[in-house]
Amino acid sequence: VWEAGDLRGAPRWKIREVPEEAIAELDVWSLTAWDRPVEGSKPTVENPDALLTPSPEWTVIHPSPEGDVRLLLDFGRELLAYIELEVDAPEGTAIDFNLFEGIQEGEILLTHGLNNSFRYTCRAGRQRYRTFVKRGFRYAFVVFRNLKEPVKVRYIAARLSTYPTPERGEFVCDDERLNRIWRVGAYTLRLCMDDTYLDCPAYEQTHWVGDARNEALINWAAFGDPRITAHCLLQTADSLKRSPLPESHVPSGWPNILTAWSLLWIRSIREYWQFTGDKGFIERIYPALRTTCDNFLGYLNEEGLLEIEAWNMLDWAPMDTPGRGVVTHQNMLLVRALREAAELAELLGRGDDAGRWREKAEEIKNAINEHLWSEEKGAFVDCIREDGSLSPVVSQQTNTMALLCGCVDGERAERVRKLVLDPPEGVVTAGSPFFMFFLFEVLAEEGLIDEMLRLTRERWGFMLDKGATTFWETFPGWAGKRWTRSWCHAWSSAPTYFLSTEVLGVYPEEPGFEVVRIAPKPGDLTWCRGRFPTVKGDISVEWRRPEGGGFELRVDVPEPMRVHAILPVYGGADRLTVSGGEAERVEGSEGQVEVWLEKGGVYELRLTE
Repeated sequence: VWEAGDLRGAPRWKIREVPEEAIAELDVWSLTAWDRPVEGSKPTVENPDALLTPSPEWTVIHPSPEGDVRLLLDFGRELLAYIELEVDAPEGTAIDFNLFEGIQEGEILLTHGLNNSFRYTCRAGRQRYRTFVKRGFRYAFVVFRNLKEPVKVRYIAARLSTYPTPERGEFVCDDERLNRIWRVGAYTLRLCMDDTYLDCPAYEQTHWVGDARNEALINWAAFGDPRITAHCLLQTADSLKRSPLPESHVPSGWPNILTAWSLLWIRSIREYWQFTGDKGFIERIYPALRTTCDNFLGYLNEEGLLEIEAWNMLDWAPMDTPGRGVVTHQNMLLVRALREAAELAELLGRGDDAGRWREKAEEIKNAINEHLWSEEKGAFVDCIREDGSLSPVVSQQTNTMALLCGCVDGERAERVRKLVLDPPEGVVTAGSPFFMFFLFEVLAEEGLIDEMLRLTRERWGFMLDKGATTFWETFPGWAGKRWTRSWCHAWSSAPTYFLSTEVLGVYPEEPGFEVVRIAPKPGDLTWCRGRFPTVKGDISVEWRRPEGGGFELRVDVPEPMRVHAILPVYGGADRLTVSGGEAERVEGSEGQVEVWLEKGGVYELRLTE
């Protein structure tokens, strides 16, 4: 494989110019976007219902004396698909397609600046065509031009094309709104899985590294497929051949660093180990991990803080994260990344690396608290600006990272926790569902499941109420008057992961599910059942809270695993019975009963008075 940083270094024989005759003279997107309906005109279309249905019938499009004939097609849900059509048409008939994702309260929102339009020019007679490019869309304008005779259309179809993996995960409970949110989140991820994780099907169709970290976790809950995650992590490592840190999106002709994305790549490697227990993979990727950690340390300034010129965003929100300066959330992410890299170093017997990274993590944590804390505001500020001044901006995002990355202790931690959970006026709050993933991590650690469920029903339920079939890139308010830019962004599927890991309650307590922790957190729900896919097989869980009190849990766990079950106690019902096998150990503590089962199998556990 030949590699070059840019085309200037490429041998001339490897560069091919696009011939002029291959360049479209017409801008199909503009033509279809600026088409205007003729007032009072109605095209003659016979049997339109056959257009999008698999039937032997034909739709007939008749010429109109008033202009071209335009149809609006709704495929029913967001898709990543090839367009295919079969027509019987006169020679020279042009069929223009403009594909788009959203209609907002009756307003058609075309996708700008994309290769989401094309023209098919017919030869005479019956013919079939499928596009060479797959596109993201729900709707399509289809314009028939140069009509001299009727055109017969056998069908216009969308051929779904995504990463081939079965949906092994499942989540069902007594709240249908949450069930729909779980399913839509899984489907959103499916449309963002191709040869790599994608940010979205309609816009870049690119493996953005920070997006992929969240997408990988959602994959563990919905599909349980380790291959695509391993591929993406290794593909990101390859970007170190030309950049000092993992690049923001790969592969790409734009060697861009988005600092938080590079750090999330480290977290994703640690999480891959947790869900797979694949030590061989860690050995393979370790040289790139080591290079990344050490190169990050090269960006520490005299105060011991990470200072880098890069794209320093975290959320689509008005945070103060300049391209030059000391950005607080990045320093916090670096602390956690170094700690997690140290765990992997110890796994491989690289104690020197582990000790060095842990020492630096503590030094950076101390520097964060010395230089980036505002006693007046009772919080961490977003940055130190390039001129050396402390930012006046306080954000929920930065202070969430302080908790999540273990960068704040004691009385300060209580003040930060209060701000994160109930942001006062003037504090920047979440602009995208992407950031909510990190907030949900904090809520899970704090045991605040009721708040997690409230936000899920409210923020993701809003999208469902507006007709969403996939989850959006942003919450309303960031993309101007539009609810969002991209209508399908898998970084937004956090509830699918957390409903499975927290409410259903399944998580790998030891890497590779050597021990599975099953710890349901019901919140206000009364029953739940589901499946969690793992590298050792699927885990089935069903729990319910009987009307008379107590708690019932049924699990079906592959035999190679051991089980650590944690049952919540309601109304003093803490008497445990176990059927299906013997409990290895039982411990009770305030509000819960813990049970250890030495091997997998089918077990029923009951708490009664």
